[in-house]
Amino acid sequence: MAESSESSEAPVDNKEAEQDEQEILEDFVSTAAKSSDEAQSIPEEVVQTHNVQQELVEAFSQPGQKEAEEEQAPDNVVSTAADSPQEAQSVPEEVLLQDTHSVVDEIVEAAAGDNLYDEKFEAPEVKYNAPDDMVSAPANPDPEMVQSVPKPEAKHTDELYPDSYGQRKEIPAPSETPDEEEEDEDEDISAERASYSKSSITSNLDWEIRDELDDAEDTISKSALEALTKFEEIIRGHPNSPRALYGRALALEKLSDKERSNSRLEQAIFAYRNVIDLEREVPDELYRLAGTRCVDRMKFRGFQGKAIRTQQRLILRFPEDLSLRNELAVIYMTVGQNDAAKELLEDTLKTWPDSGFAKAHYGFILKNIHHDIKEGARYMREGIDSGEEGIDGRFYYHLGDAYERLGRRSDAEKIYEEGARRGYFRSKDQRSLYNVDRLESKPFWTKEETTYETFLNKLEANWEIIRDEGLSLMNLTPPEGFKDESESLRDTGDWKQFELYARGRKLPGCSKAPKTCALIGSFEPASSCKRGQAKFSVMHPGTHVWAHTGPTNCRLRSHLGLKVSEGMVIRVVNETRTWEEGKIFVFDDSFDHEVWHNGTEFRLVLIVDLWHPDLTENERQTLPAI
Repeated sequence: MAESSESSEAPVDNKEAEQDEQEILEDFVSTAAKSSDEAQSIPEEVVQTHNVQQELVEAFSQPGQKEAEEEQAPDNVVSTAADSPQEAQSVPEEVLLQDTHSVVDEIVEAAAGDNLYDEKFEAPEVKYNAPDDMVSAPANPDPEMVQSVPKPEAKHTDELYPDSYGQRKEIPAPSETPDEEEEDEDEDISAERASYSKSSITSNLDWEIRDELDDAEDTISKSALEALTKFEEIIRGHPNSPRALYGRALALEKLSDKERSNSRLEQAIFAYRNVIDLEREVPDELYRLAGTRCVDRMKFRGFQGKAIRTQQRLILRFPEDLSLRNELAVIYMTVGQNDAAKELLEDTLKTWPDSGFAKAHYGFILKNIHHDIKEGARYMREGIDSGEEGIDGRFYYHLGDAYERLGRRSDAEKIYEEGARRGYFRSKDQRSLYNVDRLESKPFWTKEETTYETFLNKLEANWEIIRDEGLSLMNLTPPEGFKDESESLRDTGDWKQFELYARGRKLPGCSKAPKTCALIGSFEPASSCKRGQAKFSVMHPGTHVWAHTGPTNCRLRSHLGLKVSEGMVIRVVNETRTWEEGKIFVFDDSFDHEVWHNGTEFRLVLIVDLWHPDLTENERQTLPAI
């Protein structure tokens, strides 16, 4: 089984900084490539944190869609042409005037160019489970704000096409009685176009310059810079050539990969937008290609708000395409716009009631955001049963979890077994989703087996110092002290934590526990563990933690008992343990585990995650954070 959900692409900045558009355009149309020492390497993967209040953000993002926001401000971030009211002029009138559901009204509003288009959609801080700030779907637009498309005056029919933004060019009226030679010529051209391999992406304008376009396109694979020069030359003579603009975008994107340049990538995004800004001049297939690629690169670059608006434009152009609506729902979920996603999915299911993809994602939201476990399970089950693509291990995991919480343990076991058979889980008991498959796996590890015995013994030797710092933190009040467990794993009781390290980074809380943090910071497999945490955990009597698994098999989790009493038990698969003051045990939390506190006093432990000892140094450096 291949590594699960490990992305080879590293998303970068998540801030859309404003910049003078004229400067961008001047840089954008330059035919000379930037030298390699100007190229900026794309930052390392954006990291994610671990919080159930942000369930959908994590679940619908690759590991790492936040870290770059903290590390690097965006360079040369482009502002797209569509972020202005003029964009409304290119939207077909029949689309703007249709009486549709509020979700589509929202799309029309965005396309009409009102202030929603300029709204910044900043993704909330992401953690492993669902977003904690759910932003409602935008309200229905005021009809007065929806601009209709002006009808140009013509000397004959409506045979007009945009010559440039905001301008139109007349096509001479045909003679009333074309001679037979002209008819024969038209028939020859039609036959030639029908046999042309790129006919479906070639407009009438591009048909006249197809040889130049074909030559430039063939050059992309050989030299992106040379191809860019050729496309720029074509554009100088034919500024509204859809294929030339699209070819320029492809060449710029290839250059961005070669140079590892954010600036080039932003230019490519701008170029893709230039294609779809031509609207009806662009053949459907080319419009879809440019729009889809534009959305993909926007998401990669961290421009989630612009990706949403561009996806909405695709839906306007292709209102009957279910896949485009489903993709928009996923983008909404990725950035925490879960009310918007829910409304869109509800609207989608009215028209496409058998869409398994829509059902699975709708059920996911019901369970994790609205805590409607029963209905969420029903929709996820129907979605899984549809067999549609795009329904992966996340839905098997959460359906099984829903069955657990409904008291349907045998049904949970069956769905976990089914997920394991399909390769989503390593086994029904080891259900982590972000894995390196060759790593040794077993529920409990001895200190010696971890190869970290010296460090673990050092923690045990200093347990009283660590305990005293942990106890002192319990006197702090929120937001400075312990915070509620944030992964929605608690069934009953009271369970809080105080983080010291997360995603391989030292947190401000270390200033309040300096000795403990010094011990952790002295050991690289702990302090640099990008897929783990170090934290104090306090659990009060009467607490039960649902059976669950961690997100990855790339770490081992150590527990140091600091204050314990009778009646506290942890189960990992089929083996149970309890805590002892001053003693450490180590387990692999990618396996199914569950906790009960039936004692009479609170339990305090130090949790320290460690890189799995079988990982190479390169893997530790390059794996995306969780």
